[in-house]
Amino acid sequence: MSSLAGNVITFEVTKYDSTSNSFIANKKLISVERYFELRLNGEFCRKIFCSPNDVEDLTIGILAQTEKIFSVEDITHLEIKKFVNRC
Repeated sequence: MSSLAGNVITFEVTKYDSTSNSFIANKKLISVERYFELRLNGEFCRKIFCSPNDVEDLTIGILAQTEKIFSVEDITHLEIKKFVNRC
């Protein structure tokens, strides 16, 4: 297992190829996602899982989709707090 730029993990895997009736070494790429709690005016709104790079865009999209905002201008303050090893 190795990491590419912190956002994608590469796993070494073995796959079976039925045409050649053999096992072949391969790699799988898996994106790293984090858990976030979306709070609106201090109140819990929902849980989200996404790439740490996409939190702001996803948050704005969720607020627009749920009609909490109707344009980006409706946002007066957006803060992303990072919690490490929080249960």
